[in-house]
Amino acid sequence: MLRIRRITVGTPTDHGDTPPLDVTNYNQLSFAFHGSSTGGQNISVRVTDSQNNELTPVDMNDYITGGSPSSNTWYEVAIPFSAFGATSTIQSILFLSPNTTTIYLDNVQLTNSATSTSTASSTLHFIHTDHLGGTNVTTNSEGEVVQVLDYYPFGGERINSGSISTDRQYIGERYDEE
Repeated sequence: MLRIRRITVGTPTDHGDTPPLDVTNYNQLSFAFHGSSTGGQNISVRVTDSQNNELTPVDMNDYITGGSPSSNTWYEVAIPFSAFGATSTIQSILFLSPNTTTIYLDNVQLTNSATSTSTASSTLHFIHTDHLGGTNVTTNSEGEVVQVLDYYPFGGERINSGSISTDRQYIGERYDEE
């Protein structure tokens, strides 16, 4: 796994002397995407090679279950490099959307799905937020409440009941034990 620190959202930039990324040991681009407060975003993911040639653009919605993101929901997305036509190096990753000015991404990384030993099946959960954007209630695909969270002022945990653990908590940020 290689965590990506160079991401362009919106328009391509001059990469100057930044060396391209060697992707020969990875076969996919993985990231978390949030449907924001409205959902329905149409995101195009584009990759450039080491000569800054744009490879085949990919519609991110093709890799989201259901095809279109819902509001207030995080999605784990994995796009194989073969979809872009990428071979051994990439220079940049570009996320474009004609209908939104803000794209919420997290945990962008290069991964190799062939090395994964996980046999766990995925379960769809919905995160319901409070007025500050923090995780308040988590439900499963049947609408049953599986976790309830509430916070003291400044983020201290007041209530944490349930069986699901999410790292996104107070004001939608990652929970830090310290």
